[in-house]
Parts: sequence; structure tokens; C-alpha cells
Amino acid sequence: MQPRVFFMPAAGLRSFMHASRTIRRVLLTCLSCGLLVSCTVGGSSSASAENDRLRREVHDLRATVRMLEADNAELSAKLAPSSPLTGEALHALPVLSSIEIGSLTHWMPTDRSVAARGIMVYVRPLDGHGRFVQAVGTLRVRATTLEGDEIASVMLTPMPLREAYRSGFTGTHYAVELPLAAPMERVPAIITATLTDSASGRDHTAARTITPP
Repeated sequence: MQPRVFFMPAAGLRSFMHASRTIRRVLLTCLSCGLLVSCTVGGSSSASAENDRLRREVHDLRATVRMLEADNAELSAKLAPSSPLTGEALHALPVLSSIEIGSLTHWMPTDRSVAARGIMVYVRPLDGHGRFVQAVGTLRVRATTLEGDEIASVMLTPMPLREAYRSGFTGTHYAVELPLAAPMERVPAIITATLTDSASGRDHTAARTITPP
């Protein structure tokens, strides 16, 4: 059997090497800061404050290391030769099947004593079982009056969409803000979202009508 040779794309290799070098630099910095923290001057309030500052820097640098390691692992997975899924694994793979606009979509701000400045839209991609699934694609969101006049619209390409991911007490969704060109009175509005799935090329559309509180 001939050995399998995998050629990493040049751009991916450069990104991989850059991430690895960055991780090494941050680790060395963490070590240096850690040594400085251990060198205290007895009874000096200024030394104590400096140690607190260095401890915070060490904490931040460690968080940066974890983030870079995660990015590095993700890049390695993307560049690794892939094997097609079959059988049960293929059947269990979550796939984007539809989207919905969350019921918490609302005018902003929520204080009705001031004019509206935007609309916060919560978009939820769903798999075939109706469960949230992360998506890669282009999302277009549009708000219109009941008569069809456009209020606001926005488009998120794959990277901004990824950064719009939120998960918390309001649920798991992509939070998309529709800024208004000018403040306006709150009126009933129709929100329409279309997500073009980069994996399949399919469009998934959902709509919801929101009314002023």
C-alpha cells in the first residue's frame, strides 16, 4: 500500500504556522509574568498593586492562549483530510433544514417613551428534528411595514454571522440588529429572514410579525 501524502494548502499552512508561533510567544510571556509576580517586595503597597496588575495580565494571557489553541485545533480539523461519513454516523449528522425567527424579536429600545432606533431579530437555524444547529452561510434580514414599505435591512456574510451567535437566558440563536436610518414610531412590522446555506446552497426563509409592546 502506498503511503498517503496530504498536501496542506499554502494559505492554510501559513495560518497554522502563525497560530503556532503566536501560542509559543504568549506562553513565554505568561511564564515571564508569572516569574515577576513571584518576586514581591515585602510590605510595599506599590509592589502589591503591581503584582495585582501582573496577575491580571497572566489571567488575560492564559485566556488568549486557550483561544489560540482552540483556533489552532479548528484550523487543523479544517485542513485534515476528510473521510466521508457513512451509515449511522451519516444518519446522526445534524443538517440545516429550516430557520425560524424567535418570539423575543423586538423593537429597540424597549422603552416606549423614546423613539425606536432599531429592531433586534433572533434567528434560529434548525435541524430535521427542530433543534438548534449552527449554520454557515449568508443571512439576509428585512423589516417592512404591513403595507410592504421597507423599514430596515441587513446582510451578514459567513464570518459576521458566526460572530452573531449568542447563547444565554434568552436561548440560543443568532442576534441580528437592524438599525434604522432615523428614529421612528413603533408600528407593526413583518420581519423576513433568508439564510443561504453554504454547505448545500439552499435558501431557508422564515417570517414573523412583531407588534409594539
